[in-house]
Amino acid sequence: MEERKSFWSRFDFKAACLFTGYKNRERSLFNELDRVGIDRVNRLWQFPTPFDSILKRATRGKLSMHGGFFNSGMGHYRAIKTAYELGAERSLIMEDDIRFLKDVDLIREIVEDLPDDYDIALLDTFKAQKMSFDEWRDNAKNKKVSKYWCRFNNMRSFACYAMSRKGMERWIGQWEGAFSPSGFLRVADQYLKYECLGMDVNMYHAVLNVCIQAPVGGTACSGQAGCHIEKYKEYGLDIGDYNIV
Repeated sequence: MEERKSFWSRFDFKAACLFTGYKNRERSLFNELDRVGIDRVNRLWQFPTPFDSILKRATRGKLSMHGGFFNSGMGHYRAIKTAYELGAERSLIMEDDIRFLKDVDLIREIVEDLPDDYDIALLDTFKAQKMSFDEWRDNAKNKKVSKYWCRFNNMRSFACYAMSRKGMERWIGQWEGAFSPSGFLRVADQYLKYECLGMDVNMYHAVLNVCIQAPVGGTACSGQAGCHIEKYKEYGLDIGDYNIV
């Protein structure tokens, strides 16, 4: 068992962003984490706030914002900030609706293949690409830096990702900058676009998703986020490779 867990030890801080509106996800998530050998995960609960609706009203629809993106963004900011303030060198942060590949040995290969110089590494990226699986795969081939990882230029997915200390520092600075007097109303777009260009970081994404978003109940929709599973199918990903029950 310890040998199976060892490949996750490269991350010295691990956190799950849990949402109070979906408390039934906690047990199934931690069963899944135990299956793939991820332990010592910090539970960070996110509580609803009125800021999503406040920002919508304040910007009169000028921001491409919907659902609970601001509140969700704050949950991730809290997780990254917590890891940084605790002195973590490498963090692994995930949402509460992820399901990993069935093949744990393959997960080990992918995680161990992650280049040591990463600052931000996305373990779930395919849903964010909005292109066919073939297009996504061909694009990844052209930017590969190792067997399972390729270069990327924006943080389009927050389902499951890793950050170095430098990556955390850059992201915290970018997020907090959006709260400056001149930048406050950019917060919603900041989260939706996940722009990291110009952050001077090494960003990679897995050529094969280590995990995907699959809400409790398999094909069930996850409220504001829509039907993740249907999106994966639409883009052509073989979801049969993932532990969705």
